[in-house]
Parts: sequence; structure tokens; C-alpha cells
Amino acid sequence: MTFIRNPKKFFYKSEKTVVPAIAKPEYGKHGIAYTSKLAVHYVASGTPGKPLILFIHGFPEFWFSWRAQLKEFGNDYYAVAMDNRGYGDTTIPSLKSKDYCIDLLAQDVKEV
Repeated sequence: MTFIRNPKKFFYKSEKTVVPAIAKPEYGKHGIAYTSKLAVHYVASGTPGKPLILFIHGFPEFWFSWRAQLKEFGNDYYAVAMDNRGYGDTTIPSLKSKDYCIDLLAQDVKEV
């Protein structure tokens, strides 16, 4: 059995001085798109009037997988990486597998 001799020091959270890479604005602007059933988190880079490129991650990733593409394609396109249902900051509908079927995932993309 291990004893913690100084619990206050052991559980102390140090102050963070470095901004996590995920929060840096160089990847794009964070936003929320509301569909009929979800609040979908996305990160967009570029000008909205330009042609759209939509990046959709696979399992078990989230928008951050597309960070390099957002920076690169944001120059010539409106590049958007969205989080699928249940990932990142997008709404988690439930833990039932039927709520994650391909038809619903495709509907989310269509509504976004």
C-alpha cells in the first residue's frame, strides 16, 4: 500500500503557461453549427465566399486530424473540419449504437 505524504502538493495543479496546440488560432476559427438534433463543432480556415472543402474525420479522431490541411487549403478555399457526433465538442446523442449509423452521420454532414 502506498501513502501520499503531502496530498495538497500531490494534487496541486500547476499553472499552464503554454497554450495547447489545439487552441491556437493559426488552424482556423472555431464555431458551432446547429442541426435539427445536434450542435456540431467545427474549425474553419479561409474566406467563406470561396469554394468549400469539408474535412470529415474517421474513428476515433476529431477535427485536429485535419490541422495541416486547414492551414494549407485555407489560402485558396473555405476549408472546414467538423467533429462528428459524439466527438470533440459536438453533442453526444446517446451511447446507443443506432445513434451512430451511417445514415445519421450522413444527415449530419448534409445539414452542416
